[in-house]
Amino acid sequence: MNQMSLARRNEQVVSLSARDFIAIAFRRRRVGGVTFAGIFLGAVLSALFLPRNYEAEMKVLVSHDRADSIVTSSANAPTPVMRTDVTEEDLNTEVQLMKSRDLLEKVVTT
Repeated sequence: MNQMSLARRNEQVVSLSARDFIAIAFRRRRVGGVTFAGIFLGAVLSALFLPRNYEAEMKVLVSHDRADSIVTSSANAPTPVMRTDVTEEDLNTEVQLMKSRDLLEKVVTT
C-alpha cells in the first residue's frame, strides 16, 4: 500500500505539444537531411537508369451471337447456319479492330 502511494506522488503529467516535435526535428536535422537526400537521389537515379518497359495483358471474348444468314433470290433458301466455334480469322479481325487508329483515339480522348 505504501509503494502505491509513492508511485502516485511521483507521477508527472506529460503533455506533448507541436513545439516538442519541432524541437526533435531540429535536433536531428542532419539525420533527416541525409535520409531525405538518399531517398530523393535513389528515386532520381532509378528514374534515369531503369529501362522503360511496360507490359499489359488483355483477354478478348469473341463469340457468335447471331446466325450467318445466306442472302439468295431463290425460294428454296437454306436455313441459317449457327456457328459456335471461333476461327483464327475472327480473332485476327477483332485484334485489327482494336488496334485501329480510330478506336485508339477515342480511348485516349475519353
